[in-house]
Amino acid sequence: QQPLRVNAQRFVAAQDQHITKLFGDVTLQQGSLRGVASRGTVYTDAKNKVTRVVLEGSPAQLSQQLDGGGEMRSTAATIDYSPATETAILIGAAHVDQPGRGSYSGAKLVYNTGTGAMQGEGGGGQVHLIFQPHDKTA
Repeated sequence: QQPLRVNAQRFVAAQDQHITKLFGDVTLQQGSLRGVASRGTVYTDAKNKVTRVVLEGSPAQLSQQLDGGGEMRSTAATIDYSPATETAILIGAAHVDQPGRGSYSGAKLVYNTGTGAMQGEGGGGQVHLIFQPHDKTA
């Protein structure tokens, strides 16, 4: 697992609880995964391994360079990311753009950063999907 690099205007750490709260212009980077938010919370285990990252903002953003080229971009009111399962749960006006695949919007989206698999819920409304056709090559 790669290190998680964090920048913020200020932080408050409760090491006995393994929680670090981040405030103001929060940016996180782990490999090709990058997050931007107004606020964030990093949870670690007893060995200081990151177990969960919660980003909150107006909106919070998560992006990732994709192996096949391009960049996945997502936004939501809250993004809850688990490095162990490579899962990002986007809640509140969630939106994901995947180059070559399309875009997805809903009240809640669950995105696997390892496989690109996704599922969504409308939260009483509908989910919206746009499928991008692939260009034909000769």
